[in-house]
Amino acid sequence: MRAPATRELIVATRTAAVPLAALTVLAVSTAFVLAWAPGVPMLLPMNFYDQSRALHWTLLAVVLPWTAVRCAPHDRTDGVGLMAALVRIGPAGAIAGKIAGSLLVQGVVVLTGLPALVLAQQASAVPMADLVADLLPLFGLVLLIAAVSTAAVLLAHDEVRAWIWSSLLVFAVLVSAASVTPDLSRVGAFCALAGSVAAACLCSGVGRFVRSQGKPDGQ
Repeated sequence: MRAPATRELIVATRTAAVPLAALTVLAVSTAFVLAWAPGVPMLLPMNFYDQSRALHWTLLAVVLPWTAVRCAPHDRTDGVGLMAALVRIGPAGAIAGKIAGSLLVQGVVVLTGLPALVLAQQASAVPMADLVADLLPLFGLVLLIAAVSTAAVLLAHDEVRAWIWSSLLVFAVLVSAASVTPDLSRVGAFCALAGSVAAACLCSGVGRFVRSQGKPDGQ
C-alpha cells in the first residue's frame, strides 16, 4: 500500500494542479474575509465565521475533484493489477494506496484555506476549539472525493470525463446530505460514510476483475 501511495504523491508533485488549486482556495477565501470583515451580512442568519466556513466547503467541493483527477496517474484496471504484482500486494491494497495518496494530496489544498478561517474565527469570536472541530468533517469530503476520483480515473477514457463524473457524484452526495441536514459536521460524516462505501466497493471490484483476468479461459 505504501508504494502506490508514494507513487501518487510523486506524480502529484510533477503537475501544476496542486499549487494552482491551493492558490485558488487561498486567494478566494482570503479575499472573501478581507472584503466582508466589516460584518456585512451576505447569508443571514449565518454569522461571519459560518459564511466563511460555507465558502470553504463550496470551494473545496468545486476545486478538489479537478485536482484529484488532474494530478493522479492515468492508470487503468489492468495496470493496477500489474502494479500490484510488481510491488507484491493485492489489487485491493494497490487501490487503497492510490486513495490514501489522493487523500494526502488533497489535504494540502484543504489546509490552504485555514488562514482565512482563522481570521474569520477571530473576527467572530468563535472558540479555536470549534475551528479545529470544524476541520474534521472536511476530511469526510476529502475521502469521498479521493474514492470517486480514483474510480473515475480508472474507468474513464480521458481526464475531462473523469473530472465530470467525479464532480457530479460529489455534488449528488452533498445535495443528498444537505437535504437531510444543514449541519456541515453531519454532512461531513455522511460524506465519510459514502466515501468509505465507495472505496470498499472499488477495492472489491478491482480485485475481482484482476483475479478474473488471471484465470485461464473456461474457468
